[in-house]
Amino acid sequence: MVEYRGYEWRVLPGVFAPYPAFSSKKGLSGKNIDMYLGRRVLDLGCGCGVRGIMAGLCGAKEVIATDICEVACRNTLLNIQRHRTFRVKVVCTDMFSGLRGSFDTIVAYLPSRDAAVSKPWERAIYDPGLRLNRQLFDEAWQYLVPGGTLHASLLDQGAIPEFLDQIASRGYELTSHKVCPHETGDWHPLSLRWPVVVTPKEGNHG
Repeated sequence: MVEYRGYEWRVLPGVFAPYPAFSSKKGLSGKNIDMYLGRRVLDLGCGCGVRGIMAGLCGAKEVIATDICEVACRNTLLNIQRHRTFRVKVVCTDMFSGLRGSFDTIVAYLPSRDAAVSKPWERAIYDPGLRLNRQLFDEAWQYLVPGGTLHASLLDQGAIPEFLDQIASRGYELTSHKVCPHETGDWHPLSLRWPVVVTPKEGNHG
């Protein structure tokens, strides 16, 4: 078991565990509730289900939790049962494949280490060529309602300026960008807003 935000989470072998060091607060904050209350939420790359289940605990209208890894999806289901957050539905899929409709909030803390994958469990940590993260910013806007938000986190391996350029070129509004030092390297939590009125930019619909 892993403790996070004062809750206990079961984490199966091969599934990425939440970093308690990134959140010393206990329980659900007012910020969490503002992010999720009454909203349709997508937890993209759900792992053990922490983000989606917390959204459910905060009163989200509906939560879709997705992961390409079957073990991660099974892990999320176990934690849904544990915390009795039955508004959270689990879909085993690759990124946005097969998803329908738009979301008020997308939470996508994807693997952020640019390294080759040689074992199945490494897919929870490594993103060769940062393909998944690039796909996230290229495609997430298509699944956000006007005014919807995307929350992501990137490990600084030198590509942060490139990602910030990609975010701007796609038309997102960067509403928050923090730097969290950690022994594994600086993490960059980002919050993006899809504008209510979008002025098309070159590459927006590529």
